[in-house]
Amino acid sequence: MGNALRCWPCHSKAKQGPATRLIVPNFKFEDWPDSDNPNKRFANNCIKTTKYSLLTFLPLNLWEQFHRFANIYFVFIVVLNFMPEVSAFAKELSPIPVVFVLAVTAVKDAFENYRRYRSDQRINHSRCQVYRRSVRDYVPDEWRRLWPGDIVKLRANDVIPADILLLHSSDPAGLCYIETCNIDGETNLKQRHVMRGLELKEFDPETFVHDVEVEVPNTEIYKFDGTTKAMMNNRGPRFKRSKLERQINKDVIWCVIILFVLCLFGAIGSGIWLHGFVKPESVIFLSLGNDTRSTPVVQAFINFWTYIIILQAMIPLALYVTVEFVKLGQTVYINSDLDMYDPERDMPAECRALNITEDLGQIEYVFTDKTGTLTENKMEFKRCSVLGHDYEYCQTPPRPTADSQASIECRQPILDGGNQKRDCDFDPEPQCADETCQSPPPPPPTTLTRSPTSELADALAAPDGPSLRRVTSLRQRRLLDFFLVMAVCNSVVVSIDQPASESAADSTATSATSVDSAVKRWKRQVWRRKAPPAASSELSASAAVAASAAPTPSLTPSPTPPTPLVLETDQLSAGTPEPCRYTDAELTKAYVAESPDEAALVRAACRSGCKLVQRDADSCLVWLPADGHVRLPLLCVMPFDADRKRMSVLVRDPATNRPMLLTKGADCAVLDRLRPSDPADTDSDADRVLLLTRLHMEQYSVAGLRTLCLAVRYLDEAEYADWLAEYTLAQRRIQGREAAMARAFDRLEAGLELLGATGVEDRLQEGAADTVAALREAGISVWVLTGDKQETAVQVGHACRLLTEGQQLLTLVADSPAEAGDRVRRWLRELDVAYRPAYQIRQRRARPAVRDGVALVLDGRALRHCLDELVSCDFLLLAEQCSSVLCCRTTPSQKAAVVGLVKESLGMQTLAIGDGANDVSMIQTADIGVGISGQEGMQAVMAADFSLARFRFLKKLLLVHGHWCYDRLARMSLYLFYKNCVYIMMLFWYQLFNGFSGQVNIGQVYQICFNLTMTSLGPLVIGILDRHLSAEILMANPVLYTDAQNCRSYLPWHFWLNILDAVWQSLVVFFVAYLGAMDTDCGIWSFGDTVVSAGVITAVAHNALEVRGWTGLHWFAL
Repeated sequence: MGNALRCWPCHSKAKQGPATRLIVPNFKFEDWPDSDNPNKRFANNCIKTTKYSLLTFLPLNLWEQFHRFANIYFVFIVVLNFMPEVSAFAKELSPIPVVFVLAVTAVKDAFENYRRYRSDQRINHSRCQVYRRSVRDYVPDEWRRLWPGDIVKLRANDVIPADILLLHSSDPAGLCYIETCNIDGETNLKQRHVMRGLELKEFDPETFVHDVEVEVPNTEIYKFDGTTKAMMNNRGPRFKRSKLERQINKDVIWCVIILFVLCLFGAIGSGIWLHGFVKPESVIFLSLGNDTRSTPVVQAFINFWTYIIILQAMIPLALYVTVEFVKLGQTVYINSDLDMYDPERDMPAECRALNITEDLGQIEYVFTDKTGTLTENKMEFKRCSVLGHDYEYCQTPPRPTADSQASIECRQPILDGGNQKRDCDFDPEPQCADETCQSPPPPPPTTLTRSPTSELADALAAPDGPSLRRVTSLRQRRLLDFFLVMAVCNSVVVSIDQPASESAADSTATSATSVDSAVKRWKRQVWRRKAPPAASSELSASAAVAASAAPTPSLTPSPTPPTPLVLETDQLSAGTPEPCRYTDAELTKAYVAESPDEAALVRAACRSGCKLVQRDADSCLVWLPADGHVRLPLLCVMPFDADRKRMSVLVRDPATNRPMLLTKGADCAVLDRLRPSDPADTDSDADRVLLLTRLHMEQYSVAGLRTLCLAVRYLDEAEYADWLAEYTLAQRRIQGREAAMARAFDRLEAGLELLGATGVEDRLQEGAADTVAALREAGISVWVLTGDKQETAVQVGHACRLLTEGQQLLTLVADSPAEAGDRVRRWLRELDVAYRPAYQIRQRRARPAVRDGVALVLDGRALRHCLDELVSCDFLLLAEQCSSVLCCRTTPSQKAAVVGLVKESLGMQTLAIGDGANDVSMIQTADIGVGISGQEGMQAVMAADFSLARFRFLKKLLLVHGHWCYDRLARMSLYLFYKNCVYIMMLFWYQLFNGFSGQVNIGQVYQICFNLTMTSLGPLVIGILDRHLSAEILMANPVLYTDAQNCRSYLPWHFWLNILDAVWQSLVVFFVAYLGAMDTDCGIWSFGDTVVSAGVITAVAHNALEVRGWTGLHWFAL
């Protein structure tokens, strides 16, 4: 980033209207009234995330709470109690329960609002330098006082206060580099360029009188054609309804029905009882007189509403408040679990959705991304195929010895940036230390016989090696093109901390010392040519000479692994160009990439001699051993996207000045766009290179490596001019610009010449295999949705124990929906699965048994056909029979479509977990979304309901916290239904002895305190802290997860069982007290005190029976 930059705030509230808006410099209107400033109609930079103010808190909070039906119901009961005819409680006491509930919720909301207010104040009162015309200088001012049109001056490492337009930079090229971690969590640097035509040496705000037309505010954080993007992308807390909550709501409706039945029964009983009296004045205890309105029917109607008031507790008022606090406590419990804390990233687990914690215990399908989720997303370059030859790469190159031909030792110190490292031993078949090696090794791939040539080992460093400044052979030039694609075709930024002049001087001295030491200690190149056993039996200086006589690689398989061929390079030969201004160590640390794949390729190219030294908006500076520093003009950058699956960079060849297109991408996106071979060209080996490259890529995939194809295309000036005209028109379009640019890219990225392929290793995360195996043992179907090749995905599937040895692997490859449907139906017949229409699949009561011995593998093309409405039903029937499904070459939209299909068509609880922006749609579609805070930014985390630092933490999140949260909340909810039913039934039994008059025998204070204080803490503690099984037992026995998965703690009949139990216990409590008070002088209130005391003891004892793991808080609550 430059020392300083000037920028223009461009933000305001989103409104319906034109697609663009016009902003003028503010300083011109500094002395004018605000009404005359055209920018004042836009919002300022003050952010506000609070819901309420001091004046609006009470009305807005009550309005929000009264959107809950239960609160409206209980307020209605309070109002009903104020009617003299149906009054059952003292008017001053009846509002206490509902006021208490509303107050508790209001206090919680107020606390959350205050936290938001403090955060807003901290941001709004931050300061930045703003130009003011009155002093003709930049003065400190608060962020909240910024308006669109203000000119802001920022320095290195300042936080950007608003969406801004770059007007000037101290960088000579008009560049600056920014981080967007506040918005999307990505810490890699992103390059921004000053507006074209404003690259001035000095910037004077007084002379800037231009109007700026910008887009209206939007959420596209990666697009600017100017509330801010940070605020518009802030979705706030996520509120969903869990499966258990939906069942509870159904049972609340049953409670309403039970209440209505009891009230109707009491009203009818009252009418019948009154009808038994001949004269109204003879009714015992009632003074009806001769009032014609006091007929049995009218009194029955009045008593119905009286019963509504008396028995109102049948609908549990405390249920909603208790559940809300329990879920809040469960969230805190999950967030503070040290077992799910990653010290490396200093990141704990985080629950971002406050009301679906219990759904963690009922997941039936898990959909997971592979790269960065199951794997580390820390790429290591391992192998490459260049012009049909296979090479292996190692970062600590070995040294040959004369004593051993079977192994190679490096006894000399290995130099890296001038630092010496310890001696090491090298084994041609090293045992990898990562988790991938824990699974049974796959069958050995077909090995090609390789020639002992050494062109890759000495190509770049040889005095007559490939060069951009002199004519070389076609093969040498294609070899150099291969490394140029690795080094240049990317978005990598070179971020050197120290100034360039000092860095260059220091690195020159270091480089000279390092090279001199390297010659003295036999420093070796990092590339090792893989040769067949016959050729690798001797390692001597003559190997380089013999390379030219090596035979062409054949297709003969070789079962014996070849011994790496290590060659020596003298970098101090005569005529060597100037050394690179930075050392390898400095450059590899300075590379800041948007994706780990790009970083791995650039670092491998750097260590091989093709070094990316600098990148700006118009050119790339690379260093080559034969040329020194060479600047490549950048004509156009075609970034990677999920649809094209490739990236291209158009540069000018310094040797010929011809436009040259460098392309890298997936094999399916590159190989189909190669230039057809010319049968008349007998010297061309394009077919051989294509065949061998395909075979090498298959080997890399079987070894679990991620593959990319590298290609080049040379254009003449006429082709370039014609394409540039089309591209320029596409850029100028207002409507359909992106589609037009995509067509221009597609036209240019054709007729490519294949250079080779790369193989990059993405290691499996620690604990990922154990987690996948545990989830499958817990009865969860695991689906892996990845964009990798099928062979790579299958190998990773074996490594992470998604696929097991002896499992029947159903591989679906289809070019049409009809073909896909035929194959799926054939497998269904083989598995003896009966066909069912879609509506029957959705309506079935139980999930079918999963066949552990069957797994399904399909690619993106077959998946697209399976999502067709003619095939989707059969596809779901087949997928249900499989314990695991592996989808390869999938796009983000396909991931979301698969999750949505299973969720909606099967009615299953789904969880999606991913780490990148391409996983966001899948995460948002699932019932529960989990984001991994990995190498690809925080977009997945921001869209998720839960965030984890590692995939292995998902095991405890589901098997332990999911099990606990569901079991606790289920048993607590059933207990709340039980204790309320006990209470109202004790009141109801008394009506059998008072003529159904609506009179109660329990004091009003007892009635209020029974639910609010006497029996409220016990269920709260159960819901937050109780555990019937320890975490160790649940982790060691994943099969226990099926208890929560199958809703065994809260089935529909459990509700009715609790209601019957409550009725029985209330009968015992009431009639034991009644029989004890019979034939005594016990009064109505003494009898009522006895009943309510026995009821409280019974409810507390029942609560104690529900406790599975006693703690001090349990004893205190009881």
